Amino acid sequence: MRKARRHREELGEVIEVFADRPGPKTVTGIVLGWVLFTGLTFINPGETPLLAVAPGIIFAVMLGLILLYLSGERLIVCERGMLVGSIAPGIRPYAIPYQQITPGSIAGVAGANRYLKEVGL
Repeated sequence: MRKARRHREELGEVIEVFADRPGPKTVTGIVLGWVLFTGLTFINPGETPLLAVAPGIIFAVMLGLILLYLSGERLIVCERGMLVGSIAPGIRPYAIPYQQITPGSIAGVAGANRYLKEVGL
């Protein structure tokens, strides 16, 4: 909502927010990746307990940042336009006023339907 406040003058108040969050498979993959990477560091641990635990903490922070950026995708519908894109730290969504949108030019595309929609079948 903070990112939408920047565009309040241009797009108006927020009507609806749609989020594309990572699913259970993505989260499970990230957790399993962290377990694998951390487990591999314990094959030959460091000389001190800090050197043995530090890689696991670093991997957790790195994979947490990846998950944060994956979960930042939003579609924010406002009174006079919409914001499309990621709201993750350091990234700005695109502001699109309704005057720039041609009716019928936007179609929702997801997963298996993507290729068919792109080639027009």
